[in-house]
Amino acid sequence: MASDDTIPRNVVGVWRLLSATATDQNGILPVPMRIEEVELLADEMKASPGNARITVDLENSVVISPTGRTIPFQVDAKRQHAMLNGLDDIAQTMTHKSEIEAWQKADQSERPWVWL
Repeated sequence: MASDDTIPRNVVGVWRLLSATATDQNGILPVPMRIEEVELLADEMKASPGNARITVDLENSVVISPTGRTIPFQVDAKRQHAMLNGLDDIAQTMTHKSEIEAWQKADQSERPWVWL
C-alpha cells in the first residue's frame, strides 16, 4: 500500500474518515500511536519470532507489548462502552427504548394525524 507521502492529502483525509466509519461499524478499534511506539513494538515482535503477542486491553485503554510494556491510548467513552458491550448502532438506540416509547405516546396525543 502507498504511504501518505505518495497520496494527495485530500484523498488521505477522505480515506481516514471512511476507514474510521467502517471500522466503527465492524467492531474494529484503530489505536493511534506515535511512530516511535510502533517502531518499538516492531522491534519487540522481531526479538521473539513465533511467540510475540500484542494485546489491546480496551477496558483499561492500554496496548500491552510482547515484553509487557504498557502503552496507554484514548478512546471515546461511548465507543468504548459500545465495543465492550457488543452494541451496534441499533442496539445502542434500543438502550433508550423506554424514552422513545414515552415520546411516541406523547406525540400520538399531541399530533394524532401523524400516526394514522
